[in-house]
Amino acid sequence: MKSKIFGLGALLVMAVSASSAGAQTPSPDKVQAAYELAHRCFAADGFAQMNREKANDQQRAQYYKDKSKQAFDVAARLSKQLGYTSNRFDIDFQAISKRELARLMQDDGYFNQIAAECKAYGLM
Repeated sequence: MKSKIFGLGALLVMAVSASSAGAQTPSPDKVQAAYELAHRCFAADGFAQMNREKANDQQRAQYYKDKSKQAFDVAARLSKQLGYTSNRFDIDFQAISKRELARLMQDDGYFNQIAAECKAYGLM
């Protein structure tokens, strides 16, 4: 499990950084896993933003909005690495967001798990 997490972390760092020159090309499975994680982070950040707005905490709401945008941008970069069309990205984005938001809203434990993963990769 630790090597899987390290692999995803390295891949997410590579996706966030401006240049990955000299880096090894990750396997499609790792790129796909990082792509899905970035989508989950987008949903978790959006959920956290919504909660902060309800609590009238605009500073933290803005923080989560910025992190949500970062996660979205990472997912978009990874979709290109996977060779996905913008249509495929849009379909994935809608489906994953709908699924994840429903689960995040119903399960605090799941939110905490996703939040911890996203924080580990700087996406929350």
